[in-house]
Amino acid sequence: MKMDSKANRAKFISRSPCPKYLATLGLQKVLNTIHMPYISTWLKSLIVAVMLMVVVGGATRLTHSGLSMAQWKPLHVLPPITQQAWDDEFGLYQQTPEYKHVNKGMSLREFKCIYLWEYGHRLLGRFVGILALLPLFFLFKHTPNWLRARIAIVFALGGAQGVIGWWMVKAG
Repeated sequence: MKMDSKANRAKFISRSPCPKYLATLGLQKVLNTIHMPYISTWLKSLIVAVMLMVVVGGATRLTHSGLSMAQWKPLHVLPPITQQAWDDEFGLYQQTPEYKHVNKGMSLREFKCIYLWEYGHRLLGRFVGILALLPLFFLFKHTPNWLRARIAIVFALGGAQGVIGWWMVKAG
């Protein structure tokens, strides 16, 4: 729905299921200034991405892949490419308690499989974070102060999840 004028925006809000509730929350200004289809697409995309994250995270857990990346490199984007890089990563993994107690005797080929599950999980986590943050930068200035605090809490919880992931890798 295209919202060119104030009349069209007011008409859109009045036809929404709960306009009084939106006004009470202070979201009416957000809906008046931002095109609702973009917000809807963003939120739906975020829901799908989080659902995918749960599935990939579950597969990572079930395959015992979660600690296969022995180092925490938040800005590391590419997996090992050369044979030497794979050997180095496998050598680091062989020093972890996970390898010594769960996967002792694992081959490099088997390691590559679990490593790529964990790599995909971390890469998807970064994507979900970007998918959540980038549109938020455009919406944040139109968001009421009380809602900004709640959004900050949600992102702090997401950051805490990353810190817990780092702690798990460090703890082995």
